[in-house]
Amino acid sequence: MAFAHQGIFPEKILLELLSQPGKKERIKLMKSGAEEFLNWVKDLFNKGLPQLLNTGHFELEKIAARLVDTKNSTLARELRMIGADLDTLNWSEKKCADQLLRLYFLAKALKNMDGLPLLLQSELLQICGMSWRKKELEWIPPLSDQWLCLHEEENWRENLRVSQSWFYGIKSSVFFEYNQYAFRFAPFDHPVQGGKVYTGNVKYYPSVVPLQGFPSDGFLAGASASGKEKPKFSNPIETIKKLRAQHPLRMNWPMILPSAAFDKSSGFLQKLSGNQKNNALKLLLNFSSLDPELRVFGLWSPSGFLPKSLFNERDTVPLQKWTE
Repeated sequence: MAFAHQGIFPEKILLELLSQPGKKERIKLMKSGAEEFLNWVKDLFNKGLPQLLNTGHFELEKIAARLVDTKNSTLARELRMIGADLDTLNWSEKKCADQLLRLYFLAKALKNMDGLPLLLQSELLQICGMSWRKKELEWIPPLSDQWLCLHEEENWRENLRVSQSWFYGIKSSVFFEYNQYAFRFAPFDHPVQGGKVYTGNVKYYPSVVPLQGFPSDGFLAGASASGKEKPKFSNPIETIKKLRAQHPLRMNWPMILPSAAFDKSSGFLQKLSGNQKNNALKLLLNFSSLDPELRVFGLWSPSGFLPKSLFNERDTVPLQKWTE
């Protein structure tokens, strides 16, 4: 298990891009919006989160509008989604606090971004709402490979339909995350399907640990799913712990595990499981007993391991219906 190396991004070129007058003005504006948001969150926590239930959506929509005005569109969208939960019967103060704290730390990092490594600054800006145009990234060398689609799922973010897919480079042994956005039911630029192998070039967005990116110079379904090389396993937890020290902004990390890792005798199940995932993880034990060649793709975070799909030489099976 590996990730692309940050050395593919010459920092001199990236610094020149971020130092352009238009980019500098936008970053200054984003920082001002982050400061407004920080002051609002501090005041909200002093008063208590339940007051949101009394004021309805007014406060959230007001600060979300300010975030849009200051070019922090992603933070604004997540804040509006927090507001949408206020009308639900199962509104949770803890969940709301966790979501607001995450946005708080992102905004605080944005306000003080000058002290961060340049690649981390770049990804932070993208997380908060600054999109890269593909033309701006022509200087990044593409990575050519055969890409096995480990998992693809669609979700809604307000009126946007989001396709989130994870790939594994068969030759390079690196991960690639590809997020596509479409308005309502418009088609995606590159429809993908779990289990298929795609051939083509990939470019990564600037990052301390390159993971998110987009296809370039064609990205077409090629070889069948059979005959795939087996992913290499090498102490994935220790690898990710080291990477998290470099990249504290990323919470979820892709991971491939052999089904044998979920043998009760290994103790690995207990280390990775969380309360909401136990049923799915127990299910993995049953699958692995039937086919020891099965591998498990999922996302690891400090709260546990969330399995996303099972795959072998012949097929890929999504696990979403068992993990929801």
